[in-house]
Amino acid sequence: VDDNFPPISYFNQENQNFEGIAVDVLSILSETLDFKYKIIRDESLKWSDKVDMIKTNKIDLLGGASINDERKKFGYFTDEIYFTTNYALIGDIENHVIIRSLLDTSRYKIGLVDGASINEYILSSMSSDKNIVFFNTIDEAYQALKRHEIDLLAQNEAVFTDEYFISEADYCLQNYAYITNAYVKYLTDLSVTSFGSIYYLPIGEFGFTELGYNNAALEAAVT
Repeated sequence: VDDNFPPISYFNQENQNFEGIAVDVLSILSETLDFKYKIIRDESLKWSDKVDMIKTNKIDLLGGASINDERKKFGYFTDEIYFTTNYALIGDIENHVIIRSLLDTSRYKIGLVDGASINEYILSSMSSDKNIVFFNTIDEAYQALKRHEIDLLAQNEAVFTDEYFISEADYCLQNYAYITNAYVKYLTDLSVTSFGSIYYLPIGEFGFTELGYNNAALEAAVT
């Protein structure tokens, strides 16, 4: 799983455990299908490294991976997709980037996260890759966008929701860790599988109640 992509998956420094939707789904699967597993953590591994580990059979499962034609050649995917998301290009509002067609992107510097499923499409749509900049993590790419080192960043729509696109430090600072379990239960119980669901709420809005950031109270309210 990804080390820093809450609420899909992230490593909780406080309790030294992986948490998030993908982790909870894996736990449920192990109980239902009766198998044991171990989540590996190696801070030197990029997302693309983890995808390569599936290709070389060094790991058995990779949680939170999007489907594309290239990955179908070497990996199996579940019949039902938990989240259906779209990809988009995000730019800093101060940069005034204007795009009327995909061809317009060739004059801008575009950031891609190494190993992301959208990369194949972006690269095949451009005449040259001279304006492409690769990053090891989403957080690195986002910081580069904020510093105007790139003009655009290609990522899925979950990244562009403020409550999702935060660094691990910000995630802890905003106390989202205190309501993650309740939030995952809310998404699971109401079968929220896309951002277009009428029941979808960003994690920050979910926690903005009179109950405050009380995970147990929120879980009870969800029930």
